[in-house]
Amino acid sequence: MANEIVANHLTSKTLYAAVFNAAGLVYRTSTGLFEAWGTSGRTAADYDIALTETAAGASMHYTGTFPVIVAAVYSVTVFDRATGTPLNSDIAIGDGEMHWDGTDEINDTTLNELLETIDSTTNRIVIDDTDGTGGTSSSGGSVAGKTHDC
Repeated sequence: MANEIVANHLTSKTLYAAVFNAAGLVYRTSTGLFEAWGTSGRTAADYDIALTETAAGASMHYTGTFPVIVAAVYSVTVFDRATGTPLNSDIAIGDGEMHWDGTDEINDTTLNELLETIDSTTNRIVIDDTDGTGGTSSSGGSVAGKTHDC
């Protein structure tokens, strides 16, 4: 996929993003691994994902490609690059969450498509406990191993 990271900012800027996991570790673009910011003296230049203005110098709309990594919810911070290379001192201009399925963003459209697929093929939603968390409902009760009619 492409262009999952989106930011609106002043035109003709050089923006980049950094991706953080739930533990607060940052995605290192050269290895595809997460680490603490600054490990072994690394800087923003080791974590940056370039954003491109969609109509160079005119649109104020920037996009970038989210890395293909394990499904999870990630934090994405967008920075305005002050010099020729990303610096730890660059100013963050925005942040948000990316709900990622491993290859694409989970948004209202993809979630609705998934629910329609579940509904049309099984008419049931099965909640399992493959991650070992016990599966809890929004009210706090256990839902692991239960099925729910759609």
